[in-house]
Amino acid sequence: MISVAIIVLVLVIVSGTIYVLNFENKKMRNNQTQNVIEVSGEKTNPAFHLFLYLVSFLSLGFLVAGILISIQQAINKFIPDSLDNNSYFDNDAIKFGLSSLIVTIPLYYGVLFLLNKKLERNEIPTGSLVRKVITYLALVAFSGMAIGSLVAIMYNYFDGELTARFVLKALSFFLVSLFFFGFYFWEIRREKFTRNPFMILFLTSIGIAITSLILGFFVIDSPRTARAKRIDNETIANIQTASRKINQKFKGQNEFGDNITTRQTQRDRMILEMSNSGKSLKEIEEFVNKFYGEPEKKSLPMAEDMQSQIDKDIIYKPGEGSIYELCGTFEIESERGGSRWYTNNGKWAHPAGRHCFKFDANSGEYDIEPITIKAN
Repeated sequence: MISVAIIVLVLVIVSGTIYVLNFENKKMRNNQTQNVIEVSGEKTNPAFHLFLYLVSFLSLGFLVAGILISIQQAINKFIPDSLDNNSYFDNDAIKFGLSSLIVTIPLYYGVLFLLNKKLERNEIPTGSLVRKVITYLALVAFSGMAIGSLVAIMYNYFDGELTARFVLKALSFFLVSLFFFGFYFWEIRREKFTRNPFMILFLTSIGIAITSLILGFFVIDSPRTARAKRIDNETIANIQTASRKINQKFKGQNEFGDNITTRQTQRDRMILEMSNSGKSLKEIEEFVNKFYGEPEKKSLPMAEDMQSQIDKDIIYKPGEGSIYELCGTFEIESERGGSRWYTNNGKWAHPAGRHCFKFDANSGEYDIEPITIKAN
């Protein structure tokens, strides 16, 4: 939702720039006979005004994204939902949000203050087409953001999934977009450029941005925790790779998923053909056993044979039948601080230190998940 809002904001603003430049340049040529060149160069430079407005609104897109990301990731961290796998705390997202805020807070508010000074001095005329077109295009983008959040709330209500955490996210999206919509709607309609009303809204907006920045620093993982998560995610990825290899060995397959035993493949094909031709189970069993023998019994690979084929930090422990364990060493507990990275409804949850997961070799080779969690 946030990324779409940024794209819409950028596209909508840029779409009017060519028209504005052409119109303003034509207007300048018509006014040259009136000696407007004698006025300050900025007054007769609509391209520079367009540059300021574009920088202002492009930076506004990243500013709004940073505000929303900080709020929504704080909701993910402090109000976790075990049933919502797509709404977990994402440390990478909060890093992008903080980076956006750190860069755009001084840039956006500096340019916005400069534009207001130029409006006060009448260096940018009240009826400037640059000001009107770009601001109204931005209002369209913020209207789309507000409408989209309301539509999302109604959709989830009718879908029976209107949770408190979703309502908080949707409301934050709606209120932030509504605030900036109101700010620019007021700005484009005002005719007197006194400082007091502008400064009230200006400082309120800065307060929202700085509060979001502080909130982001409060919820972001420390560099040590972020590094530990990356290491633990790599350990889980190595366990998944090892589990896939073991399942393939158990089923008599190579690394490409092809069956190694040609005779077993022919036997399976014959059973399928006879079944499709209407043969009874007894007839099929007697025929395939006579010509192909009993099916080969599947067995787990030996630990000494398999250990050399998987990551050295992953320990393989074959069990009975098709059940086996894979163990790894983890830096931190997966549920720490409400963060639920890589846990998938708790199946990959783990404490700090050595931990083992149980697997069934009969499971799918591309959907590797533990069947139980072994308590150490």
